[in-house]
Amino acid sequence: MYLKQENQYSIFDEYDVALYNRIFILNIVKNMNVRDRVLIGFLILRKNYDEIGRALGINEEQVKERVYNLREKIECLFPELFNK
Repeated sequence: MYLKQENQYSIFDEYDVALYNRIFILNIVKNMNVRDRVLIGFLILRKNYDEIGRALGINEEQVKERVYNLREKIECLFPELFNK
């Protein structure tokens, strides 16, 4: 795996790449508002929309809307992740 840095390519082993990716994702998440971070946490835990809604005290349609909006935010920041 290659990572472009200051016009040079460095070779990382798989562990380094995984660590870099985790740090990258954590930095994205820590800059989000609390509501989005909570939603991401539920999604990581593989909770369905009904479970998320019950936990947050909102209905399933509101959960769907929040997930859609969160995806849009992430897509604006990182369009390459969505293959468009």
